[in-house]
Amino acid sequence: MIGTFVATILDVILLLAVGVPWFVARRLCGRKDSPLGERLGGFETIPESGAPRVWIHAVSVGEVLAIRSLIRELQAFSPPPQIVLTVTTPKGLEMARNTYPHGVVIRPSPLDFAFSVRRAFRKIRPSVAVLAECELWPNWLRQAGLDAVPVVVVNARISMTSVWRYRLFAAVCPWVFRSPKRWLAQSVSNAERLIALGVSPDRVISAGNIKADNLDFTDPSGFRTQFRAELGISEDAPVVIAGSTHPGEHEIILDAFLAGSGAYPMARLLVAPRHLERVSEVVSICAARGVPVSLWSARDKGTARVCVIDTMGQLANLYACADIALLGGTWVPIGGHNPLEPARFGIPIAVGSHVGSIKDLVVLLAEAGALDMVPTTESLGHRLADVCGAPRVARQRGSSAAGVIERSRGATALAVAAIKETLCVSTE
Repeated sequence: MIGTFVATILDVILLLAVGVPWFVARRLCGRKDSPLGERLGGFETIPESGAPRVWIHAVSVGEVLAIRSLIRELQAFSPPPQIVLTVTTPKGLEMARNTYPHGVVIRPSPLDFAFSVRRAFRKIRPSVAVLAECELWPNWLRQAGLDAVPVVVVNARISMTSVWRYRLFAAVCPWVFRSPKRWLAQSVSNAERLIALGVSPDRVISAGNIKADNLDFTDPSGFRTQFRAELGISEDAPVVIAGSTHPGEHEIILDAFLAGSGAYPMARLLVAPRHLERVSEVVSICAARGVPVSLWSARDKGTARVCVIDTMGQLANLYACADIALLGGTWVPIGGHNPLEPARFGIPIAVGSHVGSIKDLVVLLAEAGALDMVPTTESLGHRLADVCGAPRVARQRGSSAAGVIERSRGATALAVAAIKETLCVSTE
């Protein structure tokens, strides 16, 4: 293990050579970040409450929303622990403060330098620490070990394509996979990959996907009627929604939509970029092709064939008004985003070939007949033509997704049990 002195020297070098230039560059580009002092562990010390303290670390919006059921169940403890949530990205922090306005202490996550992580641990003083998904920070885990803080990893996933990178990671920082006391994997295959990377088999279980426990099986007809009315779209018009899209995908999706919906002038495309700063990019792509486009926040939503979602928090329920969902991050090498949100509304799903991060769910949904892999613009265009020609039939295909979601439930209860067990041991 890296000695404290050597780690400090390396930290100073990395901070001056990488950290500060990165931070300054983001500010010059107009990116908003937490103050550098806070990211270096200099945030306000958290007062003692007398209760055990659970520190949950999430990176961005996705993880913040994924752990809602976990935080809700932890708050139901009697007596409840004090929950501290640290978040890395600015939008993730904003979402955390909006999602948990009361009862959760929220701070920017420390940069993974030994000295900043050490400061954060001194100010938070956790009884147990929880990592969401597989955001494995070497210095963070090293400091948890030095402070004898037990670590639980929830919703853990290791994609097939990233195993080799994690092998290199494990060779350089072997404590990363040995330190956590409990690993709750999203699936059996994820559990097997963790064991292959050096996690002790008695520390890892296949728990399911915690995101499934956050899904509300509300009848989609209400949302469908509401959002179609707001968009000015008739009940029988075919609607395609592309969620969490990335640069390089917008052209593919737009061209496929234009090709597939040519005979159906009533068809509409909704595009929700993964990052809101890409909204203007999507508008420009539409304009370059002469396609009328509007913004969700505008009042004339029904006048254009394409509507770009330019506000946060809309996508999850907007899926209800669609006849097919195109899952972003799969036509470019991102790995894919959460397919459970459209699946809960019984919406058929189409993906590209880059699904490494969600492979297990893709296989389950494909086996159920609710998902198709259409990697090219041409094949996607044909799929959208089928949907536009028979939207009701398309929705019937998606109805089988409910069983997949049901099989993914239960991860929250297992995570709570693991945290409770670890918390009891750590406070004895």
